[in-house]
Amino acid sequence: MQEKLDSAIRLSLKPYLILFYIVTVYHAWTGYVEHDSWKMGDWLINYQGGFIRRGLFGEIALILSSYADINTGLIVFLVQIVLYLVFFIFSYFLLKEQKLLTPYILLIFSPFIFAFQIHNVDGGFRKEIIYFALLSFVAWSSTRYQEKIFEKIVYGILLIYPLVILTHEMLAVFLPYIVAIYIVKLDLNVKRLVTLAVFISLSVVSFILALLYPGTHEQVTLIFDSLVDYSVEGGAISWLDKSASFGYNHLRAEFLSWGSIAGFSFTLVLSSLAYIPIIKKIHLLFHNQEARYLILFSLIGTLPLFIVAVDWGRFVYIHLVSIFILSMLMPSNTLNMNLKFNGMLEAISNKRLLLVPASVFFIAYSTSWYIRHTL
Repeated sequence: MQEKLDSAIRLSLKPYLILFYIVTVYHAWTGYVEHDSWKMGDWLINYQGGFIRRGLFGEIALILSSYADINTGLIVFLVQIVLYLVFFIFSYFLLKEQKLLTPYILLIFSPFIFAFQIHNVDGGFRKEIIYFALLSFVAWSSTRYQEKIFEKIVYGILLIYPLVILTHEMLAVFLPYIVAIYIVKLDLNVKRLVTLAVFISLSVVSFILALLYPGTHEQVTLIFDSLVDYSVEGGAISWLDKSASFGYNHLRAEFLSWGSIAGFSFTLVLSSLAYIPIIKKIHLLFHNQEARYLILFSLIGTLPLFIVAVDWGRFVYIHLVSIFILSMLMPSNTLNMNLKFNGMLEAISNKRLLLVPASVFFIAYSTSWYIRHTL
């Protein structure tokens, strides 16, 4: 049963990812055509009103637009679909390298790993896809290249990550996952620790700069005025001059209720179910003390975001994808890791009456719910 199911997953993996990527491209195009103020607007924040958090990419897009004679919105669209393509490709490579794909079945076909932006279109296509592309590439590189080459790749990523943070300061919180891959794959010594500290300090500086220049009403107005060839209204740009206290009050007044908390908690439980078959791999990941502390640091670092922003689902989704990627770097011991899971599959195969409810559960799990990007 396990062998047949594993073979079926491997055969369906590429067509499944291709199909979902095509749908992703369609929704990205729709956001571009509709001048979506969130999916597109967040990428169009620029420095036309002076230095401001999240403005680096938008400024680069304006420069490229003037040289290439194409509108900035089209540049955003192209970057979005390339980043999703990178994430899909390297995730596929990592999955192919797994000895068994059966324990990953709920994760692969879940509504939140490769399909979050499809089930929740308004919550997808945000700047965390830059991080997903980098994380999946670094993870794949750790399995593909020798230590010296992989080490240089990580240093290169850490060198450009301050620019990523200037694109969206939230992404600083998730940098520990990339560092965790480095620590899992390489033995630490004084030289490597010092090098890591130097590179990470650059990201710390970028994060501090982003906090010091949150944005003013005048800057928001100038950013809107600069979008001559591709305009948006409201959305992400209009929120730049809002304070943390404003975000907190908005969260409390508009979204924070027992109903929304209950719904959010329910999706947490549902998403956690997909990780049960790979729990041994997650234990192995957390068995590395330094990696454990880095991941916990990232999780704790997300807590302030839950106080000042309503995008709780997005924050959880980013962590879920990160754990998914890192778990594939852990060695597979099929006799130990999958013993209970294999036993469950054998029980289902031996009792054919269980095949129907098992199939119904799988279809329902994959299609009947999703993680809302807001609370």
